[in-house]
Amino acid sequence: MATTRAEILAFMRAHSMAVQASVSMWNAPQAAAVGVIVTEGFELFFDSVDSTRKVANLRGNPRVAFVLGGLAEGEERTVQYEGVVDEPTGPELDDLKTRYFARFPDGPDRQAWPGLTYLRARPRWIRFSDFHQTPPEIVELTFNETASQAGMTPVGLTACWIAASRALETESAAPLFTDPYGRELAGDAGFAMMSITRAAMGLPNTSGPEAYLSIRTRFLDDGLLAAVRNSSITQAVIFAAGMDTRAFRLDWPEGTTVYEIDRDDVFDRKEEVLGRLHARPACDRRVPSAM
Repeated sequence: MATTRAEILAFMRAHSMAVQASVSMWNAPQAAAVGVIVTEGFELFFDSVDSTRKVANLRGNPRVAFVLGGLAEGEERTVQYEGVVDEPTGPELDDLKTRYFARFPDGPDRQAWPGLTYLRARPRWIRFSDFHQTPPEIVELTFNETASQAGMTPVGLTACWIAASRALETESAAPLFTDPYGRELAGDAGFAMMSITRAAMGLPNTSGPEAYLSIRTRFLDDGLLAAVRNSSITQAVIFAAGMDTRAFRLDWPEGTTVYEIDRDDVFDRKEEVLGRLHARPACDRRVPSAM
């Protein structure tokens, strides 16, 4: 009988240490060992200091990977884990800290450390492997997107497709721009729409971005910044803004206001994701109304 979801959770919760991997701003993989707790929702929670490489990496690119298990001699069961990190606050953080301190009694003492911060990983994909048996057992779990994306219209979902292409450009060897929020804004539906669109156009479903979208994005980035830097213009309005993140990722002059206009279903999805990632705009960002 295959290992159940509950048994995989129990296996994970039996481990208090994990190997964590993140990606630097130069796309270099970096790893560290961290002490973790695992919630009922397969979330991993841990602390760190904001001067560490992993915190800097995860604030720039919240995608994260872990391996649990396989550390003891003869242990041939592991969990591979891919997810996205945020920094919980308020009552949610208090609850997670209470659980964490129960597992790590020295945790409260570390609160006096300068720059201590708490991070939570939410799962996107988990693989449980058991090599104690022949053939080995492999069980994969996937985790659905939020209800905000499930409720989007087909028109709204095209914005997720564009965000998916931005994510792939960001992850390329020599990106024309960087969008640390693109992958989360795209979600599974954005990448699925990209595959469907390529198939309809008779194009190969490669692992790279849409070249014309990357060129268009960089052209408009440069044009918008030039317009506000070389004139007295202090406002920019982005119609059909979709999952556009220029308000967050461009170096706007001080005093610039950026307005975003789009449909309700788009902003329902967008604001939920940006809030979860604690995204901070680099300008006075306003969403006056939806269409």
